[in-house]
Amino acid sequence: MFKKTFTATALFLLLLVSVYAQDTWVTNVDKELLGGNYYDYPSSEFTNVIPAPDGGYIISAYVYPVDFEFSFEYIGFFKINSAGEPEEPIEICPAYSFSARVRNLIFDGTDRYYALVSRNSAADLMVLNENLELLETISIKSWATIPITEHYDYFHDMKLTDDGIIIVSGDLHWSNPYNYFFKTNYEGNIIWSHETPDYELRSLAESEDD
Repeated sequence: MFKKTFTATALFLLLLVSVYAQDTWVTNVDKELLGGNYYDYPSSEFTNVIPAPDGGYIISAYVYPVDFEFSFEYIGFFKINSAGEPEEPIEICPAYSFSARVRNLIFDGTDRYYALVSRNSAADLMVLNENLELLETISIKSWATIPITEHYDYFHDMKLTDDGIIIVSGDLHWSNPYNYFFKTNYEGNIIWSHETPDYELRSLAESEDD
């Protein structure tokens, strides 16, 4: 499994990102934190911000490589303190796909972070420990329960249930303008799925389903 931890040196890249509705701003982020000269920093983008259990915030980001001989993007996870200053370590993980995004980032309340990574026709669940070190990447095998042949899938949301099962929702474009809800185990296997005609649904909190 590929992973790198980068050490910050001189502050290089200025990024302005609002954190939730707070007054905290990420104002200085070293370009080295997002991979140094291997990545095109203008196309770097933060995709999720959640409170860290010990204060500050956990942020996920994606970056495009400068050298387009690479065939995929990278995803980074890092922490900032309450003043918006980045802390170490920084975890950089390959997404193995263009158009990959961390759609949802959740802390389980103990020692694990779960990141739902959406890409065309697939989704992965990245599991990180409390130090933001990648433990495993689980492929969500969704198409076994959806009998269609032409689809473009974008997963939007997930939550952890009392029995440890992850629920994700996604919409399918072109061939079927419906959302599908999936319940999976931690091996990525689908337990059940059903569709809803509300194809603009983007959050499980908006759903009336249990």
